Amino acid sequence: MNDGNEVLTIIRIGMETQYYLLKGAVKSILQLIQFMKKMEKTGLLKGKEMNNFNSFIKKTEGQFQLLNIPTEQAEELAGMRENFKKLGITYIVLPDLNPNDGMTQIAYYVPHTNKVEAWYQNFCINHLQGGEKDSIKLRNLTEGNTSIVSIPWEGEVGKLREDLDRLKINYAVLPDLNIGDGYVQVMYANADAPNIRAWFELYQKEMLKQGKSIQDSERMTMDGYINMGKLSPGDYEQTASGDIKERLKEMEKPGEKKSFEEVFPVPGSQMSSVHDGKYLSMKEQPGTVEITINEALVRNISEEQGLFLTRIPGTYNADGKEELDLALDVNNVFRTDDGKTYISFLELNKNYRTFKYHPEEETKFTLGPQMLGKELFGEHFEKVTRKLDRAKKETLVKNVMKSAGIPVLKR
Repeated sequence: MNDGNEVLTIIRIGMETQYYLLKGAVKSILQLIQFMKKMEKTGLLKGKEMNNFNSFIKKTEGQFQLLNIPTEQAEELAGMRENFKKLGITYIVLPDLNPNDGMTQIAYYVPHTNKVEAWYQNFCINHLQGGEKDSIKLRNLTEGNTSIVSIPWEGEVGKLREDLDRLKINYAVLPDLNIGDGYVQVMYANADAPNIRAWFELYQKEMLKQGKSIQDSERMTMDGYINMGKLSPGDYEQTASGDIKERLKEMEKPGEKKSFEEVFPVPGSQMSSVHDGKYLSMKEQPGTVEITINEALVRNISEEQGLFLTRIPGTYNADGKEELDLALDVNNVFRTDDGKTYISFLELNKNYRTFKYHPEEETKFTLGPQMLGKELFGEHFEKVTRKLDRAKKETLVKNVMKSAGIPVLKR
């Protein structure tokens, strides 16, 4: 879809399903939603699991990050749940697409990133592999003077340990947060850095003799190591076992690839004029107010997407070069003055999601604050003060009666 339609799709999904998606991440987030729907359709995902996923999406408003947890042990995962509960972390454990691979995938609420990463670092450090120095001994021995190196390694990790043990290097192999990428991460004492470099250069020369060119190793920070565990929805799909991939593939017809619009179909929508009976019906609803929207405020109208996007008067921020927009259901917007003015209705006590519009940035729409209908009405939009003439009122009444199946008597 083009950029304009994509923005409208994002906002419409937010209005209909509470999937408040950030423009910059919409494709990857919708990819995950599509994938979960496909899992449910194949029976690989139970109804309760799908409900939990939908609840998580709504609670986080689409702001989440996927993460690899290097364990499948029930006891350790129970400990994770207990810790997350104490820390107040919003998260969900995703379906395990490849049991017995030693990994569990979760999604967590982005604003809780600092809490998650602090826990994650501690978890990984306390799960160092093998008979080398454990984390406490290594840190005590070096007084915290350690570094991390990412080593391209295709063989068994045991052979790597043998080499480092023979050189009497103080080290620890970190848990693999990205299985299958061909790299191993090693924490080592800074005093042993020359020995690590000498060993790796020798390893490269030996592999070159065998006709294999090995890339250079890379120093990395702890933050860099932790970020290796973060996944995109596409990465998560690739963790699936061969059997699951085959089952999902069988569900797809040859050449079938649904667009976002097909996954989230638009219900029938149409803008009406103030002469439509629906206008009078809405006008009589308690707890609502009628507002006018001048055509100069209109950002976009799409009956195809069922969306009416308007600027919110008085919210332009000159410093940030941004302003707030309000998305309305096009079915609840009515034309008047030959299309120069629009009328809609706000529920006074309803929270409306706004969107920040940044015309000079690549990501033009991001989430804005929620605003009550009474705030939008009282401080930003004008009240409708014009009265319909008698002839128009009679026409409206007749339209309402006709739509309700009530005979209209002729005079």
